Parts: sequence; C-alpha cells; structure tokens
Amino acid sequence: MRDLYLPALLAAALLFSTIPCAAAEPGNAPHKLAFVNVSRILKFTPQVKAIEAVLKAGYEKREAELNLREESLNQLKKGLTSQRDTLDINKRTELERDILVKARRLKTARIEMEEDIALQKNEEMNRLRLLIAEVIESIAKEQDIDMVFEAGVVYVSDRVDISDQILQRLKERHAEEEPDTASKNKK
Repeated sequence: MRDLYLPALLAAALLFSTIPCAAAEPGNAPHKLAFVNVSRILKFTPQVKAIEAVLKAGYEKREAELNLREESLNQLKKGLTSQRDTLDINKRTELERDILVKARRLKTARIEMEEDIALQKNEEMNRLRLLIAEVIESIAKEQDIDMVFEAGVVYVSDRVDISDQILQRLKERHAEEEPDTASKNKK
C-alpha cells in the first residue's frame, strides 16, 4: 500500500515545487528548478575514458604476466597429454598435481586482478561523482537554481535540463587537468 503512495507523493512534490511560491512572501521570485541526466554525463564525459585508459595501462603488465603463466600451463597440459602413456605413474601423478596447483593459482591471480581493477575503478568513479556533484552545485549557484533533480523524474523539458552545461564544464576541467596528468606520468 505504501508503494502506491510514493509515486503520487513524488508527483505532487514535483507539481508543487514548480508552482511559484509568491504567496510565501511578496516580491519573491518563483523557485528555479533544473534536471541533470547523470547517466548521460557518465557516458559522454572525457573523465570516464581517462579512468579506463589509466586502468588499462596499470594492469596491462599484470595481464601479460598472467597470460605467460597460462601459456606455460597449457604447455604442461600438452606435455602431459602427449607423454601420458610413456610416463611412470609417480611422475604422471606429480605432473598432474603440479598442473592442478598452477591452474588454481592462475585462477586465483586472475580473480585478484579483476577485484583490484573493480576496486580501483569504483574509487575513481566515486571521485568523478564527487566532481560531477561539485560542478552541478557550482552551475546551480551561478544560475540561482533552487533545486536540481537527478533521478525519479518522469518528464524533463530542455529548458530545465542542464546536463549539457555540466558536460561542457567537465570537458573544460578535463582539458585543464590533462597537461598536469601528462607531466605527472613523465616523472
């Protein structure tokens, strides 16, 4: 039952928040509202591509090492298969055990790498979300916007959608920060 009231309550809040509140005090201007499509911003902002490039560069060496270990493991498996009939039982058992241990370690190493990548990506994306919130707040203050919605909105006109302005500001910030990042990487 409560779930039925939530959409109605949200719609009412939106409706009443768009109605000018001149009755509260004479001379007050109506509230100014805006909307930001954060998923679109995350899709088109250059910071996301930069995060992905940094992650890829940071883990390429580790991935290459894991690929070499996998090749070595595959060679051991091929050797076991081709020599299975000629090896004595003890040597074959030892080789099978060695292959099993190496396969487990490789699988564990891959899982650890994937977890490390996910953790670092989450940290970087959280920093980006903070930057986006900072830019939204900055633009809202510059334009005297009283409230900015990010989700839970059924319809948004282009007049109140400030997503393009947020994207433009993020692109400008990225262009300013990019030379700094390049000089840090050279050191």
